[in-house]
Amino acid sequence: MKGQANMGDTVVGVDYRPPDQEEEVNEAFYRQLEVASRSQALVLMGDFNHPDICWKSKMAKHAQSRRFLQSIDDNFLTQVVEEPMRRGVLLDLVLTNKEGLVGRIPWVRALEGKGVQESWSVFKHHFLRAQDQCIPKSRKSSKGGRRPAWMSKELLEKLKGKKEVYRMWKKGLATWEEYRDVVRECRGATRKAKAHLELNLAGEVKDNKKGFFKYISSKRTTRENVGPLLNEVGALVMEDTEKAELLHALFASVFTAKADPQESQTLEVSIKSCKRKTFPWLRRIGLENI
Repeated sequence: MKGQANMGDTVVGVDYRPPDQEEEVNEAFYRQLEVASRSQALVLMGDFNHPDICWKSKMAKHAQSRRFLQSIDDNFLTQVVEEPMRRGVLLDLVLTNKEGLVGRIPWVRALEGKGVQESWSVFKHHFLRAQDQCIPKSRKSSKGGRRPAWMSKELLEKLKGKKEVYRMWKKGLATWEEYRDVVRECRGATRKAKAHLELNLAGEVKDNKKGFFKYISSKRTTRENVGPLLNEVGALVMEDTEKAELLHALFASVFTAKADPQESQTLEVSIKSCKRKTFPWLRRIGLENI
């Protein structure tokens, strides 16, 4: 992605790591991260699900988290998020390989002395300006205009040649046998291209699950929708708007529930006890208050 501020090429990525992700997938991600970190400017953000990492000391309890820290150090990346966003745990991270590329915006100073409407206008102006500078624009193509994944440049040239032979045959400039041979050749090449693509997707399904299931979804004749849902009183919800509101309320309830004071105190004691048992050497280096 190339902006308009002469900052060079910037690679922006978003990643989500499930807590139970397999080790093979983790290693594949680290290999991709090694390649991406060679770019001039990289910004990688997402939920990496490593709650046991202490970013002040760059230490972790679990082996997967320590492997994640090692990959960050090996690729000279910097983690810029400092404050936890969810229940005191830092899960959403922003990694970059260029100092000063990502930073805090001094909104307090920028909006000082301004009213609500004026503050919104300032924020909207800067947001739209950053959007124009950083988000590339491209022409949206219709679904019918997209090439199939199995369509190669050579096969496309053959299909164009078939149309040309067809026009020549209609004008009497080519024989039926010539047109028939071209049609058979194109049909065979198309079948081979489809079979080759499906074979590659099946063989690389562990490393390319997204591409595999995307191809499977493209072959479906029907699309799955959200079925009827039960609300809090046990009644069926059929309308799309009501379904959206019900799902929104359920999703919001996960982040608005307040923990019981006794539960919070018990959790704090458990964390301190865990630190003493798991990291007894923290006291010797002065990190027991992390």
